[in-house]
Amino acid sequence: MRAFAAALFSALLAAALFLAIDFLRRENEGAPEEPEPSPIVLEPLPADLIRPMLVSYAIQPTPEPPPLCEVRVIEAVIIPANAPIVPDEAEVDMLARMLWGEARGVESNTEKAACVWAVFNRVDDPRFPDSIAAVLEQPSQFNGYNPDYPATAELRAIAADVWTRYHRERSGDADAGRVLPREYVYFTGDGEHNYFTVEWDEEARPWGWSLESPYDN
Repeated sequence: MRAFAAALFSALLAAALFLAIDFLRRENEGAPEEPEPSPIVLEPLPADLIRPMLVSYAIQPTPEPPPLCEVRVIEAVIIPANAPIVPDEAEVDMLARMLWGEARGVESNTEKAACVWAVFNRVDDPRFPDSIAAVLEQPSQFNGYNPDYPATAELRAIAADVWTRYHRERSGDADAGRVLPREYVYFTGDGEHNYFTVEWDEEARPWGWSLESPYDN
């Protein structure tokens, strides 16, 4: 019985497959054939159109890359050696009063001028104040300075001359007429001469006046 059922099932399955294949064949035979696609033909552009395009492309400028940062060159301003320098009247008066107390009995203008140079040497020395007024008014230093001392025309002329030479030297004049080296910041006097030293020491060797002086004596 089972063998008969299996044979019958196989026969039905084969018949169904035959009918399905025959149906598909009939459908394909009745469908219209699709036409083949036509080839694409590219026509060249006219020469009068291509030439302006090429020229326009060729003459386009190449853009400059933006700068990374703006650089400004600042030139140093150097005061010419022959430029006029006007002395500070208040400072000149203070220096003249210092000369009255420290060197009025000294005959040599070079030694008087050296007293003023000693003041400027202290202004430039970090061990001392950085202005003429502060140097002269520093306690127990310039005992010969007194704001009540007279500022005579002679002493003011020497003070103004050294003031001008000092500032000309600071502007780059290597031959401004300095009569005392920068390291000499101390001096003592006996009423007729002043003795300049590097350190405050009685045994220190005084300045020997080896620099050329712009003064007559």
